[in-house]
Amino acid sequence: MGNLLQLLRKEDTNNFKLPDNVFLDFENALPVPADQELYESVDKVLAKRTEILDGLRAYIGATEPIREAIKNNDCEKSQVTAWKAVCPLVSALNTYYQYSIELDKQVVELLTVLCSDP
Repeated sequence: MGNLLQLLRKEDTNNFKLPDNVFLDFENALPVPADQELYESVDKVLAKRTEILDGLRAYIGATEPIREAIKNNDCEKSQVTAWKAVCPLVSALNTYYQYSIELDKQVVELLTVLCSDP
């Protein structure tokens, strides 16, 4: 995996020229056996991306129930309504946050492999 970066970060850049016709097929690339574990780990995390993105796009918030509960703080019904509206949103936000942590770990792993000497 680090071979591409190794090629690009030659120390003597004055005497080094990249070939003119370099074709990289990222769509059909397969991991080498040494990278298989990392590939599977990243693939597992990225498999959740559609669900996460769909949830983020559908996120509408609970502005109105919260506003009502604040305005009518003596009304238990509006407090319960706001609570029921907020709880699933907090759970969804926690899911997005946990996913961002997983994604961050994978980025670190990928960069470690990509930037290390082969």
